[in-house]
Amino acid sequence: MSGTLGRRDVIRGLGVGAAALGLGLGHTSARGQATRPPKRVIFFYGGSGSRPGLWEPQGGETDWALNDLHRPLAAHRDRLTYVGNLHMMSAETDRVAPANAHIDGGTHAMTAAHRVTADRAGAPSIDQAIVRAMEARGDVTAVPSLEVQAADWPHAEGSPVYSGPNAPLPFLWDPREVYARLFPDGRPDPSSMDQRPEQRSRVLDFALGRFGRLDDPRLAREARDKLGAHADQLRSIQRRLSLGRDRAFNIPERSTILSGLPSFRWDTPPETKAMYWQITTETHTELVVSALHADVTRVVTFYCHDAPGPLCPYGGGYYRDGDFGTSDIHDLTHKVNDPRDRLASDPNAREVIRQQHLRTTEVLARLLDRLAETIEPDGSSLLDHTLVVFVSQIADGSHSLRQLPWFVAGDCQGAIRTGRWLSSSARRGHGALYRTVARALDLDLGGFGADGTGLIDGLLA
Repeated sequence: MSGTLGRRDVIRGLGVGAAALGLGLGHTSARGQATRPPKRVIFFYGGSGSRPGLWEPQGGETDWALNDLHRPLAAHRDRLTYVGNLHMMSAETDRVAPANAHIDGGTHAMTAAHRVTADRAGAPSIDQAIVRAMEARGDVTAVPSLEVQAADWPHAEGSPVYSGPNAPLPFLWDPREVYARLFPDGRPDPSSMDQRPEQRSRVLDFALGRFGRLDDPRLAREARDKLGAHADQLRSIQRRLSLGRDRAFNIPERSTILSGLPSFRWDTPPETKAMYWQITTETHTELVVSALHADVTRVVTFYCHDAPGPLCPYGGGYYRDGDFGTSDIHDLTHKVNDPRDRLASDPNAREVIRQQHLRTTEVLARLLDRLAETIEPDGSSLLDHTLVVFVSQIADGSHSLRQLPWFVAGDCQGAIRTGRWLSSSARRGHGALYRTVARALDLDLGGFGADGTGLIDGLLA
């Protein structure tokens, strides 16, 4: 068998007529061409960054392997692009001293701009710059940008997102509030939905049932390969059964996605707060994917706070005596990343922080999985049209703003050269990365921040 069987060949071979399936491939324009889905961007804000030596790819530009902390991303390895020798160079030239080390990184992480006060950034963040550029060319959505935080409790301070100088934007923590902001009218009445895709799906389910014994040893290898190709093509058709449907029908049912959510209480034990972290990471992932799929917004900042102690595991915390003689897991993070501290060489302490960073990577992996599983009107995946940018307020627990563990996932309709480890001997500013990200979205910001006058070599296709 040469080449890939066409859709009509497969259907003809099964005795299932195209008319019976009634497949219409995608939204079409007046000229009969499928409408290309819009580009989107997610800034996945990973809190305290990552441990040096455990995140950097191992190998050359294309023949590299994922390092320890990023192995949960293995399924998406070829969609990843790492940028080495990246620094918050804008912070190095800021003459306004920060209130503390976290604020130093937090005010620069997404703005690349000098501060106006000790705890406030001096310019709009990259997400807001992208929103304004999109709207200027006519790309307007119901929600210009979405800011959500996954955490064990709702954090009211320290937002990295700014609408302008000294104007931080709040993040939503409660999934109920997120749903209300995104989908105030809920999901449309299902009775008005086109039922034909479900009917077509049942036809394909029946057809796929005919391939239930592909591993039968009595079949010759060539026959099994041919049947497997038929089945693969049918599954591909089945994934496209939502084509042509109104995007409003991609809105999830309120009761389904919010079912069983507990109400937050401050006087709960650490184990319960850890449950809040798990709930918000999972529910916000679904809400973000749904919002992009329904085209309610195209710009998202997903702030994934570091996993709480009980999930790492770490005993104690919340500013009371904890393991290893530390006050909480945040304190442990700093000590493990300080080469002068005895805990930097304690294998048990190091393992706790390793597990904390793994939890963040697992949330990102789940987000990428859901984007890849979600089918667009043209039959591609949502991830094919979405750029996910991993960023953080510090490089690691030492408060360093150098050698940032940042990378991008997705090629954004072929705009990014993926599957690469772009190491460099030259220092690069994170403002240049943001300007390159904007270019991948077909936006020319001219420059961005105090150091964003260039582009990251090798990142754009």
